[in-house]
Amino acid sequence: MSQPQNSKYITAIVDALQRNSAIERVIYPYSTANNQNQADAVIDISVNPRYDGNGSNFLVNWPGFLIFAPAIWGYGYTADIKTEATITNLKNGKTQQLSIPAQFEFRQAEIDRTWTEIGWFEVGIIPLLGGIVFTAYDSDLTPEFIKNVAPTYGPYVATKATKAVYDSLGYN
Repeated sequence: MSQPQNSKYITAIVDALQRNSAIERVIYPYSTANNQNQADAVIDISVNPRYDGNGSNFLVNWPGFLIFAPAIWGYGYTADIKTEATITNLKNGKTQQLSIPAQFEFRQAEIDRTWTEIGWFEVGIIPLLGGIVFTAYDSDLTPEFIKNVAPTYGPYVATKATKAVYDSLGYN
């Protein structure tokens, strides 16, 4: 994993798998040395999120500061989460690759960006410059985003992975 925060996505998936009544047991973390002959299949998961800010954030900031748009609507962001799973059937050794894309759009108003509304006190230069800067993603939103999206993302990926495992084991 390239980012330590990605482990929170993995935790959300594992939690959803553990809550799935159709799955007898989830061993996490799985180790061939410690858990050999205790599983029918192994899922190796890799999560690669990409976060972006919306270009429309410029308009939210300038001229949006005139109507307090940054505080009212917040700034727009996207998260494209590419989840790759390698599923190995331990009975026959066959593997299959599974790609599970997930896309989210969200908005956030935070004082570290909305402060530029002070443009009312001068000619509007601060919101203009802030609007240029604030088209980028605000990386301090990531922990809160993961916390809020985990209850949806985890079960979504777990459902797709479970179906692929059942197919590989012939449990259709």
